[in-house]
Amino acid sequence: MINSLKQAGVPAEDIAKFIGERKPNSSEQDFEVWPDNWVTFIFFIELATQWRVVSGMAGNVMLGLDYPGVEAMMRIKNIPKKQKLTLFTELQIMEREALEVLNKPKEKED
Repeated sequence: MINSLKQAGVPAEDIAKFIGERKPNSSEQDFEVWPDNWVTFIFFIELATQWRVVSGMAGNVMLGLDYPGVEAMMRIKNIPKKQKLTLFTELQIMEREALEVLNKPKEKED
């Protein structure tokens, strides 16, 4: 998967931030992205710095993507107007799924 992201032109620092360092023998698994979802997936990865976060005593809580930042990225990437609504809708689906994972309570270490 990492090679695919590199081939797609995603900067190495963005890949590292989003995926994190892979540890040998970790429970993380590679996954396949269906071709129909590839453009949205890459766009989602490129938005890695556009998350709204609230920090408090309990730690960080991810609120979701910064939509003005998403819109700006669509302009920068010259996404055709006809594709913007579809891309945004698919992006919101990915965002909701990511929020469940990102805001999942961490297990306490003994």
